[in-house]
Amino acid sequence: MQPLMSTADVGNILGVSARRVAESVAKVPGFPKPIRIPTLRGGVGKPRWKQADIENWIAKLKP
Repeated sequence: MQPLMSTADVGNILGVSARRVAESVAKVPGFPKPIRIPTLRGGVGKPRWKQADIENWIAKLKP
């Protein structure tokens, strides 16, 4: 199983806050779709991303 990253993890790699990831970065066209693991009470979980997907997305941005 691949490691999953939180908004804070993605923010740390990109040098932005978790809030910035949630409010803008995650909405950029081409940004990987999040995985939401249901909570024990049946709610929708917080977004998580596969580490490899984030690394590939970053690699595509570099010239």
